[in-house]
Amino acid sequence: MNPGLPELDAFTLRMTEVQLPLFSYVVTLVANLSDANDVLQETNLALLAKREQYDPARPFWPWACQFARLQALAYSKSRQRERHLFSGELIDLLADEAVEDGAELQRERRALEACLKTVGQRGRELLHLRYHDALSCETIAQKVGGTTASVWTALHRARRFLANCVQQRLANQEGNS
Repeated sequence: MNPGLPELDAFTLRMTEVQLPLFSYVVTLVANLSDANDVLQETNLALLAKREQYDPARPFWPWACQFARLQALAYSKSRQRERHLFSGELIDLLADEAVEDGAELQRERRALEACLKTVGQRGRELLHLRYHDALSCETIAQKVGGTTASVWTALHRARRFLANCVQQRLANQEGNS
């Protein structure tokens, strides 16, 4: 923790975690990146203004999406005279789909995070080098002292393990619901 920065509260952390998916959600509603930035900022202001109404026992994503949807509708109404804007009905339809997709992505991300904890140290290291540091298999092989083929094989096995683990976790979640 940086001593010069205040500690973030749970609401701010949740809001920060959903910024990228919320932006993607808004883009599906307004179909213009510049306008999506404006709608996202208005959404953030509305979320902050209503933060006391948020129930931490409930999922944050659908709650935040309601605000984004309302902001997108307000944007659409303010720009109705312009061509190529989505109707309110289409925004509602897209909003419902995106909320469902976002919730599914969050479930998949949580499953992946849990599965990553079960991968061995070498596998985690190789995955980190490949996907976090964006290194090629050849560069990773030079860094860890192996062959490119062995790195490729180890990454392939780790990816296959993760895919199976995530599928199993998601299937177990669906079976328990």
